[in-house]
Amino acid sequence: MVNSGQEKSFNTEITINPSDKLINISSEPPEQEKVSFNVVIEGIDCHLNSDLTAGQVTYNGYINQQDGSTTQITLMVEAKDGSLTITDPNSKDDGNFLMIVSKWEIIKE
Repeated sequence: MVNSGQEKSFNTEITINPSDKLINISSEPPEQEKVSFNVVIEGIDCHLNSDLTAGQVTYNGYINQQDGSTTQITLMVEAKDGSLTITDPNSKDDGNFLMIVSKWEIIKE
């Protein structure tokens, strides 16, 4: 993950299930407690091929907060050069992030 120009490596599991309209994220950032949350998908704009080697898909959705509010989020998954990247294309501040995914699998239901 690259955040504010600094690269950090840590274990993160992201499960994207378009048919259930959910993205599950579980991560173990360095020097922090484990973080888990779900993104409820409201919209999908997919131009990604079926074997995840080219193209991109954008997921628009929200995260339910503990206080009952929601936080809007956009995640873009892009495949090229043998890897996947996940970004928030709408973030313009120093909190913009880039995740480079090194291992993934496609699970067929």
